Amino acid sequence: MLAIDETIETLINLGLTVLQAKVYVALAKLGTSTGRAIAKEAKVASQDVYRILSELQETGLVEKIIAKPNMYHAMPPSKGLSMLLQRRKAQTKELEKTANLISKMFDCTLNSAEKTDMGSFILIQKEEPIKSKAFELLDSAQVSLELMHDTRDSVAYGELYNIGQKLSDKEIKVRDVISRSNQSLQVMKALASIIQKYPTFQVKFIDFTAPARLIIKDSREVLVSATTKTNGSLQAFLWSDNPILVQIIQQWFNNIWEKSVQDDFVLQIPRAQIK
Repeated sequence: MLAIDETIETLINLGLTVLQAKVYVALAKLGTSTGRAIAKEAKVASQDVYRILSELQETGLVEKIIAKPNMYHAMPPSKGLSMLLQRRKAQTKELEKTANLISKMFDCTLNSAEKTDMGSFILIQKEEPIKSKAFELLDSAQVSLELMHDTRDSVAYGELYNIGQKLSDKEIKVRDVISRSNQSLQVMKALASIIQKYPTFQVKFIDFTAPARLIIKDSREVLVSATTKTNGSLQAFLWSDNPILVQIIQQWFNNIWEKSVQDDFVLQIPRAQIK
């Protein structure tokens, strides 16, 4: 059974003020009662209780009975809570509509803003926004993806390889440079499965820690780690569509790609092991 404090907290979450919740709970316990008795039960000042009762009348949670003295009756909690829940749902729907309108308004403003030759530079320092931006690049790629990471990189591994169907549908060319300093059989199996299914996916290896975590999308956008990862701490990432920066990073990636090793691991892993 819920404690009084939990009941009051629930009513507050459904839109009542603290004093309104206390008065309503007190009246629900008393049944039909006077303002003075309600104030005593709710431990609310007498000068405040009549104002609060009037507010609860307006919400439909309390009825006033004309008498000497006036009496008050609370709507049964089952009906009262149901009513408050319905109002909260209606408010949430309205908020969703308003939020969508605001979002569209600002999206249109940003999309219609004149772009300069410099493009944009955004530093991202939180895990969820970094992952969101990484997956956005993977999902929106149309021509090519260049990737660089360690096998234990949570941003790159996992959802990164959930693009097999995209490769088939759009014939996206993928070049993936992976540090095998932390190589695992699980990763090798995943890579073997992808390469066997999708010939447009190429992988090469480096024998040292990846100098950066990197995604280059269609040679037009780049997401690159901007700090060194130490003691398991999350790196900050820089996203940019600046043409010069993207070109420089693309050339740097090409140099590393040429010097990387194309390990014949696909043939080393029996097909029966690739699930």
